[in-house]
Amino acid sequence: MSIDFYTDIDMKINSDNPWRITINGVDGGIIVDKVYVRNSDNRYYYSNITVSIGDTNNIYLVDRGWKYKLIQQDYLPATTAWDTISDNNTISLLNIGSSTLANTTDYIPIFIYMKIPDGQTVDNVTDLYLSVSATQNLVVSNV
Repeated sequence: MSIDFYTDIDMKINSDNPWRITINGVDGGIIVDKVYVRNSDNRYYYSNITVSIGDTNNIYLVDRGWKYKLIQQDYLPATTAWDTISDNNTISLLNIGSSTLANTTDYIPIFIYMKIPDGQTVDNVTDLYLSVSATQNLVVSNV
């Protein structure tokens, strides 16, 4: 699949540039971060797009009680807006491109709200990841 996540415009998230958040686990707290989604293959457009956060071994989202919320919008949500979003949600995105145009230029912003309970051990968290699911569709050329 050629839908990729970015930490900033042109900063693709991968093993050399992972998605990183920093927090003092002992005190807990809230992190609000922004990532982008973009199609990087002009042969395809995407429909039925969903985004979530996964936890490889259920250590953080289940055992330690971490909570996240996702929202797709262009601007930072107001603090009260997060209250209307379910914990550990999955969001759906509009199609990226169409049957005649792939749209490899737009970066779609997604805001992440993460709440970490206090009393956590200091740790490098490597089990959380951004996940995307979509239907890949071939762009039909007008040639």
